[in-house]
Amino acid sequence: MKKSQRKWIVFGLLPVAAFAGWGLSRVYQNAPSTQLTAAATEALAADGMTYVNKPAPNFQLLNAQGQPVSLTQYRGKVVVLTFFDPVCWWDCPLEAQELVDMNHVLGPLASHVQIIAVDANPEFHSLKDIQAFDTEHGLNSVPNFTYLTSPSVSTLSRVWHNYYEYVHVPKYGMVQHADVFWLISPKGREVWLSNPEAQTKYIGGTAQLLATYVAKILHQPLPDVSNPSNNLGQGVWQSIGPSYALVGNGLSTWSISPYQGYRTVERSLSGGNTWQIVTPEAMTQRGGIEVEPTGANSAWALVGAYGYQVDPVLRTTTNSGQTWSAPLVIPGPLPPRALHPLVASSQETAWVISDHELLRTTTGGQTWTTLAHNVPWMPEASLSQQPQQGLWMGGQIHSGSKAYLWSWTGKTFTQVPLPVPTSWAHQSLLVMAPTWQSASQGEVAVVWTHHGQEWLIWDRTSNDGKTWQRATVPLQIQGNPYAAVSVNGDVGYALTASGHINAWTWSQNTWHEEIMHLPAGTPVALDVANNGHVMVMTRQDQMTILWDSQNNGTTWTPHHLP
Repeated sequence: MKKSQRKWIVFGLLPVAAFAGWGLSRVYQNAPSTQLTAAATEALAADGMTYVNKPAPNFQLLNAQGQPVSLTQYRGKVVVLTFFDPVCWWDCPLEAQELVDMNHVLGPLASHVQIIAVDANPEFHSLKDIQAFDTEHGLNSVPNFTYLTSPSVSTLSRVWHNYYEYVHVPKYGMVQHADVFWLISPKGREVWLSNPEAQTKYIGGTAQLLATYVAKILHQPLPDVSNPSNNLGQGVWQSIGPSYALVGNGLSTWSISPYQGYRTVERSLSGGNTWQIVTPEAMTQRGGIEVEPTGANSAWALVGAYGYQVDPVLRTTTNSGQTWSAPLVIPGPLPPRALHPLVASSQETAWVISDHELLRTTTGGQTWTTLAHNVPWMPEASLSQQPQQGLWMGGQIHSGSKAYLWSWTGKTFTQVPLPVPTSWAHQSLLVMAPTWQSASQGEVAVVWTHHGQEWLIWDRTSNDGKTWQRATVPLQIQGNPYAAVSVNGDVGYALTASGHINAWTWSQNTWHEEIMHLPAGTPVALDVANNGHVMVMTRQDQMTILWDSQNNGTTWTPHHLP
């Protein structure tokens, strides 16, 4: 939401009487006797500081430990009240930093101040959600800060209403809500209202502005302290997973495609004849999305970190994406350039690599156990699960005479060699996590990029992955390798650089053109299911189109995506 929209949402909802006789100059006439610093003066021009002078409505919510907390219990202290979205990637982390910095500027006066943030996300409002935000942004170490929520959205809504807090869940992107700081006197009256700009150039200035007005309410001068340091970090600005993908498990197919900077998720219905947008809401999707189907109607979705929301989010569905639950904000960032760090075998059991640790849940994401530390990591890494066995991890490697995978069987990750063409030795290769047809039989795709062109081979195993053999000769493919290949039973498929779909039957020794005539546009993703059912995603004239064929490519039905 744009800043100008936020301002009018907040101030337009306040009673007119609260502003009777108060113009812009009045803000400055009521400035505290403590002189504003240059940074605070700049922040004042951007954020505003409006005199209110009305009783602050009381409320009772739960803190991060599940204990009831009311506003009135902080009588005798100045309360700085704000509203945070626990999965926000920009405004709320910046404002959290401002509050930490405000405490620094206040020095010993901070002992007379209580900072309260109220959850402002109707989808993410559990105790785990606010605990994750506190941990992620270092608020656990701020003794006069408390983050409050409620299991009841209606209870939160009453607080939002009483403080004119606009909250809206858009179809794409994070929750829109008003950015405000209410300064409440020790006697429980709203004194000042600020609408922070939430831009990095004001970091420090907004903190000094808030501290100055808090000191005015306390009738105390600000102590002479050094300027606070900025601990925001660099943020995360690279998405996980491919921009385009078709993900199927034989029971359901899901698609991922970009839309105006976001990632959207679509779910096929009626065997692919119709598609429905089922993108998880109430958070940004700019960090990318990975979908892991586990049944006909169930799936996991890993929403990548983005901006200053540096921890990814896991969501699950059991009704084809009509609704999503939020079992966990993963405690720790994904390793850099992660593509597929999540794998699930059921709606209860899943594994994820986070902060270079291997985590497993058997409770649908409610609790997690660390299985391994110091997990080896490769750029563009992916995970897969071998039935009744362990996990396999692939990624981008610089090969020796052979390529390799990592195998995890319960104790440690072991390097397993893979054969590649002689000309590929000592080159940078992309090794994808294997696709398993059974506990003993699997295939792994290996891709070499040479002079801007991608070349694909498959290796196979029939002895549980103990050894691997070359299964195909190289084939030139196009598009993101993760989205350009598909395996269905005894046949591997790939989108070729010539615009066809080629197939390799494992018992044969040659590629053949399975489908020669693809739909119009640039093919970017492929999925081949049973009985000649083929899906291809194309990009044409800035539009993404899903093409579905029930007769092995003889005819195609288009489905336009956003």
